[in-house]
Amino acid sequence: KKPGAPSIRQFRSGDPMDEKESNRTWECLKNAINQIHQHNASSLSFEELYRNAYNLVLHKYGELLYNGVQGVVADHLKGVAQSCIECPDDRLLDELKKQWDDHKTTMVMIRDILMY
Repeated sequence: KKPGAPSIRQFRSGDPMDEKESNRTWECLKNAINQIHQHNASSLSFEELYRNAYNLVLHKYGELLYNGVQGVVADHLKGVAQSCIECPDDRLLDELKKQWDDHKTTMVMIRDILMY
């Protein structure tokens, strides 16, 4: 584990998951998605994140996961929109292309955590 990397506690799928555990698991995934958006994903364990997302769905917390991911991505895109709004006209197309390419890359990484 690298210094400053988020702490991911392994959850055994046979254990019951209560609301406190589901919220802790979601916060871990939320932190990871934010790290992906900040291009700081090298310290993340995608296998553990995948397992955490799977366990949330398995234990009937899929709505928490879905709504949480939707909110985190929407918040990130608001910041992206603001950077495009503030971009000078002569650089707008370059900025849009850069942001679109970045979005595609980060969404593939997020998909890899959530797809099973």
